Amino acid sequence: MLRDSETPRRLHAALASLTLPSPPSSLNPDMSPPELPYDVLLHIFTELALLRNDRIEGETSSWLLSSTSVDLLSCSLAVELLRTVQTRPELPAWTRVVSVGVDVRDEEWADELSMLLVDIVEKCTNVRTLDLGRLHDCSRIRVYDAVLQSLPHLETLSWNWAWDGRRGSAQNWEGLFTCAELFRILQRHPTLRRLEIRLPSSFHYDPIHLPSTTAPITSLTLQTRDTTLDLSIVGAVGSTLEQLSMYCERAIPSDLALQSLGKTTSTLRHLRLIINIPLNRPAPVIEWLEPLLPHFKMLEKLSVTEDVLPPSALRRLPPSLRWVELIDWTPEIKDYLQDLCSNLLYLEPRDPPTWRDLVVCYDPEQFALHVPRWLGIWLAQICARKGISLTWRTGEATPPLQFFE
Repeated sequence: MLRDSETPRRLHAALASLTLPSPPSSLNPDMSPPELPYDVLLHIFTELALLRNDRIEGETSSWLLSSTSVDLLSCSLAVELLRTVQTRPELPAWTRVVSVGVDVRDEEWADELSMLLVDIVEKCTNVRTLDLGRLHDCSRIRVYDAVLQSLPHLETLSWNWAWDGRRGSAQNWEGLFTCAELFRILQRHPTLRRLEIRLPSSFHYDPIHLPSTTAPITSLTLQTRDTTLDLSIVGAVGSTLEQLSMYCERAIPSDLALQSLGKTTSTLRHLRLIINIPLNRPAPVIEWLEPLLPHFKMLEKLSVTEDVLPPSALRRLPPSLRWVELIDWTPEIKDYLQDLCSNLLYLEPRDPPTWRDLVVCYDPEQFALHVPRWLGIWLAQICARKGISLTWRTGEATPPLQFFE
């Protein structure tokens, strides 16, 4: 049984040294291993891993990498992809979308695989969309340089390192860019329009305030554990934002929220705000969104959790609004729906709502336990009377926490 620590490195070197011929019409049974296509080698290694070992009763012989064919496949595919972009330079020149990342199962040899993936990114200089998944920390500087200098036409940057701490150690996955480096990327890329940031709970956030950036970001998605960082980014790009989606597990500071979101009121069209506070923490009192609502000039779609928008705020929705989604995964959904009915019922007849679509998203289990049938019928009748189209949408149960155990 081969289990020494050099196995991954030797396999990587062996794969990298292969010179693959064009696919033959029929395989020569006398071909030596280096002449075989990598997928044939993959099947050979997989079958070897499944063979019984007569000397070890009750066990199967295994090779650290080949016993998990997915691991071998990810390594071999990365090597083949890098070889392709090196030998066919016209292909990376035509590439417009690149998505790279290392699976958590590959952590043992993620450093080499991460560097391979960065080699590929550096050669795709005309890419428009870059999706950065989990990469080993050893590649951080090279990835930053590649994004900053090698991708002049970048339009979409997705920095997706959301981490579930229960799946394993995050010590080598602490983060890709500092906040200051992120700001320099925004400044260097006037073509950038869409930015998605989902950071791991282990990430160290710089306590800085980002100044306004020249990058005209129109779409921003944020999922971090630090609402101060989120709102700093919103404030930096807010004057051009058209779509904003935020997921938070902490209370949002009212003063910073008013300051940052206040910069979006002239351009924002779609707002999605999910606040998922752990049950063992006190529910936040959110009072900053309601006074902002009348100031949104172009807002068309609003999707929020129940603690963000109390039913009383329906009277202050901007006239540009057309579609509202209210999300309640909690056991208190009955109380929320009753308040919703009361506030809809007493909207002034002379001032009917301009929005015509209401979506109520709920957890089926909580709904079945706590909401009587008559309440759903009553809400439907009120909406029909007000000219509002009501849609019931079953969502997931309360989303699993990303940043708290």
